[in-house]
Amino acid sequence: MKKVLLVASLIFPLFAFAQRDLTMNQMFLARGLAVPGDIVGRTDVVGYEFLDDNWSDAIVQTQKGEIYKDIKVKYSVLEDLLYFLGEKDAVMKFIVPIKEFSLLPTTGSPKVFRSGFPKISDYNEASFYQVLTEGKVMLLKKTSKRITDRREYNSAVTTKEFIGNTKYFLYQDGKMIELKKDKSFILSYLGKKEEMQKFIASNKADVKNEVHLIALFNFYNSL
Repeated sequence: MKKVLLVASLIFPLFAFAQRDLTMNQMFLARGLAVPGDIVGRTDVVGYEFLDDNWSDAIVQTQKGEIYKDIKVKYSVLEDLLYFLGEKDAVMKFIVPIKEFSLLPTTGSPKVFRSGFPKISDYNEASFYQVLTEGKVMLLKKTSKRITDRREYNSAVTTKEFIGNTKYFLYQDGKMIELKKDKSFILSYLGKKEEMQKFIASNKADVKNEVHLIALFNFYNSL
């Protein structure tokens, strides 16, 4: 038994040292967290497939609770897929389920994206939504892109381009519903009409405006 313990005490430090010696790319590959990614340069398509065409500082959390900081990512809205930048500018992509990632701008608040919400429309539990409000009712934003053909009037030339689409959803008590940017719909869904109508009137809130929507749902969640 003592011999076993002695061997183990010699092996574990060596294993830990070897783990420390791995580059970030090798560590992700060895642990089965990521594989080399290939961002296809779509030179024949106008626009770009990402939420932001630049690499963004981020914090990433897996479904198992592992958190990675000081990492640069790109979120492909077209693929609904998260890429990150490894050493020597090697592009990698996660192959483990990602629970959440936060984009960290140089100014302003982080943009938080989360998965794990119930299936609705064309989206499932692996789909990422931007979390606009937390609380008893969550306001979620879903941005998607697709490639479409466009031809100018009286032109024989067809151009491919990325077309974006944005939808808003509400999540409450384990259920998802698509938000209609309509005051009557919002008031009938939320209830507490008197308080909400006063807030809308006193703040001249436009429910078609995202900033105003966020303020409205933050107010409701505070009641």
